[in-house]
Amino acid sequence: MFDFNDEDEERKRAEWYAPLGEFMLLFSNLEFTCNEWITLLCNSKAMSNHIKGLWSFKKRVDLIIELISEYQVTEAKRELWVSLWKSINSNITLRNTIAHNPPFDNFGIEFDSSLASKDVTRAVEIHQLSKPLGDPGSGITLEKLVSCNVELRKILIQLDYESSCEAARY
Repeated sequence: MFDFNDEDEERKRAEWYAPLGEFMLLFSNLEFTCNEWITLLCNSKAMSNHIKGLWSFKKRVDLIIELISEYQVTEAKRELWVSLWKSINSNITLRNTIAHNPPFDNFGIEFDSSLASKDVTRAVEIHQLSKPLGDPGSGITLEKLVSCNVELRKILIQLDYESSCEAARY
């Protein structure tokens, strides 16, 4: 079982804290950025406010991609913007996993249930509480999470730059 007094185990768990927190902060920032882009791309303030009320982040991202196709901008800009927003779409599943099904670490957990039976020690991935532990490799690795954070930071910087430049034209 997990030894909460083991400094090595605590250090391993602590390695996840900052990347998980950063990931959620990045998606919080993306929520804000999404609303900025809706305002930028919509001709109607009433429509913009209505769209911002959409519950699903994915639906708002999909709508932004659709609005970009109708927006008066060069084809090169349009392709860049669509590419950036589609990149975000590819990370929404991971975001939903972390935000809506809080993960847990399985360092040294002896897992036994009717769904699965595993004796996993020194695992280096996390899994959803609502699903069985599964086979090694089925969870979210720290490396994948950190890599995703780097990608999302780059996308946010580019989206902020693009929206600022576009807003400055008016």
